[in-house]
Amino acid sequence: MCQTKGLGSLLWLLMNFDDPEILGACYSDILALEGPVAIPWAAQFLPLEDGAAAEAAMATAQTHTPEAF
Repeated sequence: MCQTKGLGSLLWLLMNFDDPEILGACYSDILALEGPVAIPWAAQFLPLEDGAAAEAAMATAQTHTPEAF
């Protein structure tokens, strides 16, 4: 069962910290737990074009899955 919705809520709360490194760790952990199914979720942060977007891009690329590219 996909836990992305619950984990996404946690990440939404963490976004108030405005720390790209914390967000990057969260993105990486969520992608590690959920796998490729969470890539579209992480991709929603890419249009922000800020530190959070860069962290989302790096976390997605680190999955080394075809879906990430």
